[in-house]
Amino acid sequence: MVEIVTLTEALIPISDMTKLVNRNRQTLWAWWNNGKFPAPIIQNGKTIGWRKSDYINWLIKNQAQVSLKPELSKRC
Repeated sequence: MVEIVTLTEALIPISDMTKLVNRNRQTLWAWWNNGKFPAPIIQNGKTIGWRKSDYINWLIKNQAQVSLKPELSKRC
């Protein structure tokens, strides 16, 4: 799918995204391929980054999923 991007929205480059989620590039690609992470913006076959809004929405969605999980029992 080809997507036309306007540069009015801030993009997060992959180097910054790996720091934000504390994961490497390979993990981000695996998450994306498995539908667990937003698709990056790709131009001319190169990843230029992720929309800031997509990242924030992903954070909100995952925070909701984490908060719905039952607490793990404490080990003595």
